[in-house]
Amino acid sequence: MSQQEIKEFLEELKNTYEIAYEDNDILEIEKEVICDMCDGLGCKWCNNTGAIEIIVTYDKKTGEEISVTEVD
Repeated sequence: MSQQEIKEFLEELKNTYEIAYEDNDILEIEKEVICDMCDGLGCKWCNNTGAIEIIVTYDKKTGEEISVTEVD
């Protein structure tokens, strides 16, 4: 990806999801994903919501995903 493509990708993430944290190096976004354990049907892992909250951390220089953390 070119620097312009990376910048556009990160801007799209910012416009789509809630920003959990951002500095010069990283962008952390919070989003909801379908629970792996029940496939969205609802179970004890997702408190019967069918979804879990995660924070995804991206490297702002490369656009690479650094980590994914589940929000309790």
